[in-house]
Order: sequence, then C-alpha cells, then structure tokens
Amino acid sequence: MTATVRNQRIKHIEVHASGLTPDAPHAQHIHYGEQALNECPTLALDSNGDGRLNTVEGIPAYGPVVVSLNTTGDTTPASFLDVTRFPVSESGSYHYSRDNIGITKVAGTGYPGPDGTGTAKEIADSIRESEGVVVIHGVDYNGNGEYDFGRGASELDPNLPAEATDPAACGILE
Repeated sequence: MTATVRNQRIKHIEVHASGLTPDAPHAQHIHYGEQALNECPTLALDSNGDGRLNTVEGIPAYGPVVVSLNTTGDTTPASFLDVTRFPVSESGSYHYSRDNIGITKVAGTGYPGPDGTGTAKEIADSIRESEGVVVIHGVDYNGNGEYDFGRGASELDPNLPAEATDPAACGILE
C-alpha cells in the first residue's frame, strides 16, 4: 500500500491485496483519527467477546474513514458503504490504483474545535506522515462464497451483513 500525497490530494494510490473472499466486493478506506493509535487492530479489541473484530471495535486502532477508496465516483467518507463501487477480488486478490483523489474535511477525527473536524490539510499532513491506515473489509466467515447474515447484520448498516463490513486486512500507508 503506497500513496503519494500533494497538498490536499492523493495524487496516486496503490493497494495490492490477496487472501480475500474470492469474487466479492471489498470496501476499502483510508482511516485516520487524531486520537486513534493509527495502527492495524488486533483481536484484543474484540470488546463483546464474539471472536471476531467488527469495524466499530477497530476504530480505536485506526480511526474513522477519511477517504473511500472505491473504483468510481465520490471518494468522501459519505461513500464508505457503497459496496457496489469498491474493488471485486478475482480469485481472492486484486490490484487497485487510482489518481487525483481529493481529501476533504472530516468530522469526528478528534481535532480541536466543533465536532472534532479535521481540515483537508490536517488530514493530508497526517497521511503524509504515515498515520493513514488502509482497511479492507469483507470476511466470508462460513466459507460459502458469499456475504450472508450468518454472523448477523453489520453494526454500520442493518441492511448489510457483518461479513461485508468486518475488517479483513489492514496496512499503514507509507
């Protein structure tokens, strides 16, 4: 995972992932939080003891979504659950590349001021300083080849299965 950041834009980003649920969409985002650890989470954050790490449990490690790394359209945090626009793994892997992604201000990132909003410059500076964390979502827990509700609904959207939104892979941007 590498990103080139200039001013408040990601000029180029690449993500190479393998070992994922085959032939399934995988939401992926850059996460960052001023008060987060800015690292990949471990199962030690499994606060409800169900043996899996859900997205909300991982937030203390990686922070909120600041950029949606989808294949087309809007890349703001507002697109974070539009799974139809994220990469689909072929046989469990994919290579993602995108240019000229704008970074916007994001509320809830832990900066001083109203709503903890981080400016585009503050967030871009943090990503440049290797504090951005890319999280790839989507885990087929029961191995049936699709995301289903076997582990319940996502804590982010009850219309999506937890399998579609749970973290599958993670890396620090450099």
